[in-house]
Amino acid sequence: MAIELIFILFLSIILVTIIIRYLEVIPCLIFWLLARTITSEDNASLTPIDLGKSVRFVEIPTKEERLIALFFPSKIACSAGILMVPNWFQKEDHENSLKVASILHTTGFNVLLPLYHWDLDERKKLIFNKRSVCPKQYQGVIEKAYEYFITRPEIDKRNIGIWSNSSGTILACQIVKNSPIKGVVLEDGPVSLWNNVAAVLQKKGFPNLLTKFVIIPLLVPFLWRTKWQSKGAVRDLRTCPSFLIAIREDPCKNLWQTFFMLHKPRQLWYEHALHPKDIHGTWLQEYFLQIRKFYDFWLLEQTPQPEFHYDFSVKRYKKGKFLVEIRISAIPPQLDKLPLQIILSDNVRFSEFRIWFSGATMTINYSLNFKPNNISAIQFMNVEPEEHAQHQWIKRDARKSLFTTIEKLIEFPPDKISEQMDRYFFLKSIFLYEQKLQEDAQETLKTSITSNYWKTLVRREADTRIIIREDIEELIISTPNSAFLRN
Repeated sequence: MAIELIFILFLSIILVTIIIRYLEVIPCLIFWLLARTITSEDNASLTPIDLGKSVRFVEIPTKEERLIALFFPSKIACSAGILMVPNWFQKEDHENSLKVASILHTTGFNVLLPLYHWDLDERKKLIFNKRSVCPKQYQGVIEKAYEYFITRPEIDKRNIGIWSNSSGTILACQIVKNSPIKGVVLEDGPVSLWNNVAAVLQKKGFPNLLTKFVIIPLLVPFLWRTKWQSKGAVRDLRTCPSFLIAIREDPCKNLWQTFFMLHKPRQLWYEHALHPKDIHGTWLQEYFLQIRKFYDFWLLEQTPQPEFHYDFSVKRYKKGKFLVEIRISAIPPQLDKLPLQIILSDNVRFSEFRIWFSGATMTINYSLNFKPNNISAIQFMNVEPEEHAQHQWIKRDARKSLFTTIEKLIEFPPDKISEQMDRYFFLKSIFLYEQKLQEDAQETLKTSITSNYWKTLVRREADTRIIIREDIEELIISTPNSAFLRN
C-alpha cells in the first residue's frame, strides 16, 4: 500500500510539473515579480526631444489595445533596420532604451523602439500607462512590432537586426527563431531569467546561500530545457550572428557558459562598468564603434572589415602551470596594426591579453595558472599603445569613464551608496591604470578596497593581476586601510 501511495505521489508530482511548465506558470510569476517595481509615479523624465532626435510616434496595430512605438528614421539612404527588444521592468528602462536608441540611430540605421508602459496624451506627450505583464503578452507585443517594422516602405525586411537587453534577450531569441534576422545584440547577458530572479531576491534581502541552494533549485524543474533557461533560449538563435555584451562586475556565474553555447559567428565584449546598463554611458565612443561595426558587417555586409578566426592548444609543463599557444588569422589579411583583446577562460577564471595584430596569421604563447577550455577575441577601436607585455594597448576614454562613473554613483540613493563603494574604488583603480597612472591605481587598491572584496572578486580579475605585482598582493590583502569607508 505504501509503495502504491509513493508511486501515485510521484506521478502526481510529474503531472503537476508538466502542467505548470506547459502553462508557463513560473515565468508568469517571475514577470509579475519583476513588474511590481513599476509604479504610476515613474514619469518619462527623458524624451526623444531631449536627445535632439527627429523621431516619429507610430501606432502598432493590435486587436487588443493601442500600442505605440518610437521610429527613428535613418538620415542616410539606408534600408536596414534595428528592432529594439528592451527590458520593461525597471524604473530606468525607459530612459536607458531612449539613450541606446539614440546611439543606434547615430550609426545610420532605422530604429524601432516599442513602448509598453507608455502612451500619448492629447498634447503628444508620453504618459505612464501601467499594463499587466505576462510572457505571452510581452512576446505578442514584440512580434507585432516586428511585423509592423518590416512593412514600412523605408525598410528592407531582409536586412533586420535586433538589439536586446536583460529579460528582453529571451524574447529576442524567439524572434530570431521565427524570422530572418541578420544579427542580434544580447546586452546585459546572460540570456535567462536566473540573473533577474537572483537580483530581485538580493534586493529583497534574501541570503545568497538561500537563493543559490534552495530557491533557484526549486525553480529548475519548471524551467529546465525551456526557452526561459539559457540553453533553451540560445538554441533558438541557431547560427544567427550574435554579440553578447556583459559587465565584469556582474556577479552572475554563467556568463561564460552562455557565451560558449552560442553558435558561431559569435562575439563577446566583456567590459567594466558600475551597472549593467552603464556600458554605453561609461564607454560611449567604444560602444558606438562596436555596435556600428557589428551591424555594418552583418546587415550591410561591408566586406572591407576583417573577420578573425582563432584557435588554441594547451600543454601542461608543471603542476598548476599551462602553456597556451594561440593561433589567429584574419580574412582579408591586415597590413595595418589592429588592437585585439583575447580572453581565455575555464568558465570560472579568465585571463585577458591585449595585442596588436598585423598580417594574415599570428601565433602567441602565454603561461597560465589554469587550464583554459574556451577563447574569445574582439577588435577594439578607441585605444592607444602601451608598452606592457600583456597589455600592448590601453583604452582611450578612461578619464571620461571615471567621471561618468562618479556621476552614476551620485545618482544612487543614500542608503545604497555604501554597497557600491568597493566596486567603485575597484573601477577607479582600473580607470587610473588605463590612464597610465600605475602608482595611483595601486594606491587606490591598497587603501580603499576591503579585504572581503579582495577575496571575492579582485584577486580573480584579470585586469587587477596586471595592475599589482604578485609579491605585494598578500601585503595589500592583509592590511587594507578602509576604515574611512566604515565611518
